[in-house]
Amino acid sequence: MDKNRILATDEEGESKDWINELPDCILVSIFSLLTLKDVVVTTMVSRPWRRLGLQPILTRVNLEFDLANIFGINVRDDDFEDDLYAEDFSKQVFVRWVNKVLQLHHGNKVDSFKVEFFFNRESTTILDEWIRFAITKGAQVLDLHLYSCTYSLPDIEERETFYDFPCWLLSELNPSPLKKLSLARCLLRPPPDFDRFNQLTTLYLYKAVVDNISLARLLSDCLLLESLTLDGCTGATDLIVGGPSLRLNDLRVVNCSDIERVDIFLPKVAYLELVDGRPNLHLSIKPPHPARIYYDPLDYNDLWDTLTQFGSFLGLETLGMRVATGRIPQNLPMFRDLKKLDLHLFNGADLVGPLNLLNAAPRLEELVVTVSN
Repeated sequence: MDKNRILATDEEGESKDWINELPDCILVSIFSLLTLKDVVVTTMVSRPWRRLGLQPILTRVNLEFDLANIFGINVRDDDFEDDLYAEDFSKQVFVRWVNKVLQLHHGNKVDSFKVEFFFNRESTTILDEWIRFAITKGAQVLDLHLYSCTYSLPDIEERETFYDFPCWLLSELNPSPLKKLSLARCLLRPPPDFDRFNQLTTLYLYKAVVDNISLARLLSDCLLLESLTLDGCTGATDLIVGGPSLRLNDLRVVNCSDIERVDIFLPKVAYLELVDGRPNLHLSIKPPHPARIYYDPLDYNDLWDTLTQFGSFLGLETLGMRVATGRIPQNLPMFRDLKKLDLHLFNGADLVGPLNLLNAAPRLEELVVTVSN
C-alpha cells in the first residue's frame, strides 16, 4: 500500500493524512477484515499501523492458515495435480508464519482453526502442536485440509504417508469442545473407549483412510452427529448407520471405492447423497425414508433395482440423478410423493429416459434437466 494514495488535500491546499485521523478502534476493525498477508503489507506503511494491525490477528478467534492468508494466492484443491505446485510454496515459510502467529496469540479463545497446505506424516510433530493449541483454546471447528505431497506415488503408497490424526492428544486434554471436524488426506482411527468426539455435530472426511472398526466406533459414539460426509474415503467396506438415538439427518457417501454395503436405519435422515464408488453396491434403507435423495450410479445394471427401492419410499419429495450413459428403465414404480426431479444428463445419456420418470411421478411439481457434453 502506498501511503501517498491516502493523503487528501484540505481547504488550504495542504496534504493531510485523513486515514490516521480515524480512531484506533476503527482502524483495528478494518485490519481485522484483512488476510494475514495483507495485514503484514499494510503494517509496513507506518509504525503505529504495525501495532494496530497485529492486534486483531493476535486476538482473532477464527484462525485460517492457507495459501490465501500466507502467500496471497487463491486456489482450488483440484488445481493441484503434480508435485510442481507443492515445490512452488515453501513449507518452511508457511510453518514459520503459523508458529509466529500462535506464539504471539494472546486471545483467551479460538472458535475455529484451519490449516490448508502440503503436509503429510513427515510433519506430524508440527501438526500435533497446532492441534494442541487449537483444542486448548477451545476450538469448536477444526479443519485440516492437507494437499498431496506425493502425486508421483500410487494411491495405495500415498495413503501410507497420510497424517495420523492425534486422537490420543484429545484424550490427554480436557473434554473436547469439537463440534465440527473436517479432515482431508488424513488417517482417522479412534482408539477403544475414545469419547472426545461426543460433541461432534458435523464430520467431513475427504480422501481419508478410515477402516470398518473406526467408522463403526465413530457412529456409535457420536450421538449428536447431524451431518456425515465420506468423500473419496478408503478403508471401510461396510457403512452401517442406525440406531434410535442418532440425530444424523444429512448423509453423503461419494466415490468411496471400498464400500460394498450401505445399511441405513435412522429416525430422521432428511437428505441422502449417494455417488457409487464401485459396482454392485448393496443398499438398504429402512423407514422412515429420506425426503431428499441425490443418486449418481456407477453401475447402470443396478439402476432398476435402486429406482424400484426409491419408488417404495414414503415421503420422498426430491430426487436428483446423474445419468452418464445408458437408459432410465421403463415401467418404473410410482413415486407417489415426488414433487421435484433434478436430472443431469450427459455423455450419451438417453434423452427420452426422463419421460419414464415423469410418467412415474403423478404429483411432480418441478422438473430440472441439465444436459452436458
